[in-house]
Amino acid sequence: LAGDLESGICIMQMEAGLDTGPVLMKDSLPLTDKTTSSHLHDGLAAMGAKLIVKTMAQIDSLKPETQPEEGVTYAHMLTKDEGRIDWTKSAVEIERQLRALHPWPGVWCMVKGERMKVLAATIVEGKGSLGAGRPDINSGAFAPGEILHRDMIIACGEGALRLDKIQPQDRKAMDGLSFMNGKHMNVGDILS
Repeated sequence: LAGDLESGICIMQMEAGLDTGPVLMKDSLPLTDKTTSSHLHDGLAAMGAKLIVKTMAQIDSLKPETQPEEGVTYAHMLTKDEGRIDWTKSAVEIERQLRALHPWPGVWCMVKGERMKVLAATIVEGKGSLGAGRPDINSGAFAPGEILHRDMIIACGEGALRLDKIQPQDRKAMDGLSFMNGKHMNVGDILS
């Protein structure tokens, strides 16, 4: 969600504070523009399992390292409300929100009074993405949340997203064009 380039696992000694003990071993993995929280969960779980076995095998020879006080952050408990899309944010921020909050709590917006989950999206770039004679996506000519194209391209505060896979309330997942046709949505309509 914050745009970090890596994540990882630390095996630490227990102390009275929350995650404050000295580190025995650590490892990391890169975060890419394709990484979702479910991919990260699985990667960290496998890494953690290997790392704890390695730590236990070398426990007597390890030298604990005190954690630095600077740069420490606390990850709060996520809520469903954090998944609501704020279309005034940039396409990059919203796309990161989608990957960070997938599968839970999920990312959503309101369409005609109903909640719609966004399951997959792609950042849309470049002139001509909306067709000949249409303003450039980054021209500032569109309202945040405005549907710019039948393929469910949505204007953001900066840039645009194509909603590749969505799930309307109480319905199965579908592509953007199917949703546009079924909900009788039009270019120019606004998602909230």
